[in-house]
Amino acid sequence: MHCDFPHFIMLNSTIYAEAPCAFYAIRTIDVSVHLFDLMLVPFSCIAVIRAGVMHRNFRLQVCLADLYFVIGIISRFVILYYELNDIPFREDDCILNTAEILRLFALDYFCTIVFSLAIERMVATHFWSWYEKCSPSTLLVLLGVELLSLVPDLTLPFLSRAGIISHVYVFVFQVVAWTSSVLIFLRIYHVNVSLSKGMAKGAVLETYSVARTFQVRENIEVFRYMFSMVAPAAIVSLPAFLCFAFRAYGPHDWYLARHLVWASFDIFCALFGLAYLVSSIISNQRIYKEFLNIGIVSLLLSKCGREEALKVSKIRQILFLNFSNLLDEIPA
Repeated sequence: MHCDFPHFIMLNSTIYAEAPCAFYAIRTIDVSVHLFDLMLVPFSCIAVIRAGVMHRNFRLQVCLADLYFVIGIISRFVILYYELNDIPFREDDCILNTAEILRLFALDYFCTIVFSLAIERMVATHFWSWYEKCSPSTLLVLLGVELLSLVPDLTLPFLSRAGIISHVYVFVFQVVAWTSSVLIFLRIYHVNVSLSKGMAKGAVLETYSVARTFQVRENIEVFRYMFSMVAPAAIVSLPAFLCFAFRAYGPHDWYLARHLVWASFDIFCALFGLAYLVSSIISNQRIYKEFLNIGIVSLLLSKCGREEALKVSKIRQILFLNFSNLLDEIPA
């Protein structure tokens, strides 16, 4: 059956020879940023897990997202190995097929990550008395929201790779998932803001307990953290979508330009990961503090001096406040 899956291997040594300096410079940046992303992942996970004030399920979701991103990076390196060594593509090559499916899975997952995070917060909002206790049964929520993302994120690339559906359906899914995710996110956020304002005005004790108050405050904090974490990454990812579209649908005569743009696609994917990982560390005061307390980070900061650490802290505060204010200005 014909397969219209957009293979990630579209370059080879013959194409590289047309502009070797440009292609190898792009690949050097690509690999360097991806390696830096890999280096940041454990620091992000450690800081998020140690920041115990947020619900366990949410912290696990952030760490699982880091894990899926690592899978995407590893699959990227496998694809790059095939590309640089001119290994011919074969339909029965299980390693390459798996790498391409996992690569697309990782890209799909980060289109639905806001959806899964928002659904988790929706449960925290409407079933707060049970959810805030962090009992073992609440792990079912984590399992459920992850499956809501993982099933389509894995199934659609596999069906597309097998030639059963057009890859257009994958991109339609990405757009629909991202749009619905943002709408759900904004709706649940404004519900919690309304509840918080009601409490501030002196709502009756029977309606709002102390536990409920803390849960609402946690929800708002988590939503602001999510927005500050995802928004910069989403902005950085836009050029990646444009690169993909230009390579697939750009003028056929612009042969070299289309290949250079496609080579740049992976740089923007790597920068997306970098923006996401850095934001996951600096977008919350408690998480950022736990990051600073990590042994090697604390050692490096002591070598750099207190002034450099204060500069980073000020940048973090400015970015977080800007994104938090932007979120509050979005109408319900």
